[in-house]
Amino acid sequence: MESIAEKNSRSGLKIFPVDWEIKRRVEGGKMKTFIFTVALEQDEEGWRAFYAPLEHLGASTWGASKAEALQNIHEVLSMIFEELQEEGKTIPSAEGLTVTEKAAVAITR
Repeated sequence: MESIAEKNSRSGLKIFPVDWEIKRRVEGGKMKTFIFTVALEQDEEGWRAFYAPLEHLGASTWGASKAEALQNIHEVLSMIFEELQEEGKTIPSAEGLTVTEKAAVAITR
């Protein structure tokens, strides 16, 4: 299966996959870590950051710099996570999502 980055690379877009993690307490006090591999696209006006499997829920944003776009997508994914949790729903499994109940650290370079 062709990845999101491969599809976008083929179309000439510059995509930079980035791991972005969101930690939340869940039922029973257990910690789960959700690591989203988001994509970054640069254009003449700045940077777009998005998580394609949840774009239909609004998982796309912009920033003047890579750092700003990453901060914005972190906030957007956190809000989506909170809304789904409030509705009693879970984040659907998808390509680019890793979930662990163990301690995790994501390093982005």
